[in-house]
Formats: sequence, C-alpha cells, structure tokens
Amino acid sequence: MDVASILVLVAMTIASVAYIVRPFVSSERAMVADGEDGYSHLQVKRERILERLQELDMDHALGKIQEHDYQAQRARLVASGAEILRQIDHLWSEDPIEKAVLAHRQDTISKGANHVIGANQKPAEMHSSSIACPDCNAPISPDDLFCARCGRRLKAEKGDV
Repeated sequence: MDVASILVLVAMTIASVAYIVRPFVSSERAMVADGEDGYSHLQVKRERILERLQELDMDHALGKIQEHDYQAQRARLVASGAEILRQIDHLWSEDPIEKAVLAHRQDTISKGANHVIGANQKPAEMHSSSIACPDCNAPISPDDLFCARCGRRLKAEKGDV
C-alpha cells in the first residue's frame, strides 16, 4: 500500500470514531437530559409511588400490615408523591408553551367567555325560556335547529323534506 491510501484509511477511521463517540460527549445531550428526561424521570417516579400505594393498600386490606405501620408508610408515600407532583408542576410552569396557554386562558376568563355556546344570550334568557326539548327537557332557544344536550333535530331547515 502506498502512503496516500494509508492516510485515507486513517482519516476515515478517525472520522468514524468521532461520529460514533460524539453523542456521548456532546453538550446537546445534557440539555435534553435536563428537560425531557427530567420530566420522564419524574413521571416514572410518580408511577412507582402510585404502584407502591396500591400494593400497600392491598396488603393492608389483606391484613398483612398493622394499622400503625400502614399509616406511617402511607403518609411517607403520599408526601413523596406530592413532592414529585410539585416538581412536575415546576417543570411545566417553566415551559414557554404552557406559559402561553395559561396567559391565553387567563385573558379569556378576564374578558368573559363570549366564545361559549349561548354566550350571546343573557343568562336570564337562557334559563327563563319556556321552550324545552321534547326529548330531554333541556332549555332551548327558538332559533335552535338541534338540542344542545341530546342532539334531537328541533325544526327542519329550509329545503329539507
């Protein structure tokens, strides 16, 4: 073999090794581990605690555990479960998408929910209506084509037979 082919072979070997090792030493992996893996890890811990609580309740119901031991173990599991839920809430509260959703909900609540079905009617009109669905007796508006509760067709549209 000549020197050029040896250099090409060495370069390809170094490139292959660098490509394989890169995920293990990359800082991008650490950033993903803090976010998504942290949430996944907390979810796994939450599921384990729920399973332990179910097992503890079953053992207590079968008489395998005395009452004072049951109460102490259950309190400890509930406290650790509550702490995990606080950590999950903290992760969610830092998520920009969750912040945007929360802001939108608060904005909608503060403006009044005009987008809700029947919001164009005053509350007194909605409840004082003497018209009711013949099937479920839900209050309906004279303009309604269908009952909002059961879905029954109330009146035919123009052009229907």
